[in-house]
Amino acid sequence: MKPGIRLFLLSLGLLLFAQACSEEGGESDRTDSNEKNTFVAEILEAHDSYFVVAPKEGESEAGSADLIGVSVREAKLMDEVGNELTASEFKAGMEVEIVYDGMIAESYPAQILNCYEIRIVKQ
Repeated sequence: MKPGIRLFLLSLGLLLFAQACSEEGGESDRTDSNEKNTFVAEILEAHDSYFVVAPKEGESEAGSADLIGVSVREAKLMDEVGNELTASEFKAGMEVEIVYDGMIAESYPAQILNCYEIRIVKQ
């Protein structure tokens, strides 16, 4: 085999190895985090499995997206005093506090897939 081809294959192999190592480290950083983030938003649409919300002005999430779809399948849903509710009891126009894992998918609307809790702030 020619020296140039050997060098090319070796360089390619090292590049692929380095890329695989960096991706693995990034993934573990994301999955090991148990941090919870919170923001206040207005419900624009309320469905059984998700809400579409608009973050209130001044929330850091408003800088990421003007609309966010929030999966509520695994979320604890509560009223102002902590009583558990169902998704059908939430309506457009309600102000809610959303507790989630800090990850927002970059789509339109943006998406929060790991929501822990949604509490009504104002009806």
